[in-house]
Order: sequence, then C-alpha cells, then structure tokens
Amino acid sequence: MARNVIARSISFDPQVFKKMEDRRAKLLMQRSEYITRCILSDLRTAGNTMQIHEDGGTLIPKSKTTPKKKA
Repeated sequence: MARNVIARSISFDPQVFKKMEDRRAKLLMQRSEYITRCILSDLRTAGNTMQIHEDGGTLIPKSKTTPKKKA
C-alpha cells in the first residue's frame, strides 16, 4: 500500500514548541495538521501573510547575558 505522506523530523525551540502546542490544542488540531496548514497558508499567499524576521521576531525575547565577574 502506498503512503501519501512523508515523515521527517523537525526541531523546535522549547518556548516556540510550547506556544505552538497551546495554539494547536485550542484549534483542536493534530500537530502535523497545524504545521501543514501554516505552511500551506504561506505557500498559497506567496508569503504575503507571513513575516519572516532574521532576528527571530518578538515571539521569544533574546536572552540577556550577564558579564562574568572578575576573580
């Protein structure tokens, strides 16, 4: 029997994963369906509805590094 899907692994930042899981649960969607719909939405509009930020946007604030104390 032929499969109509391709299974691949993807990695998530833990904070992004949590937010994605919360959102898809509210929509009562499986993870694969949610991700697929997000991708299809971007492809259908040629990227006109999704903004990609090189700095990662503001979903997850950058961590602040503290200077090392001199011994």
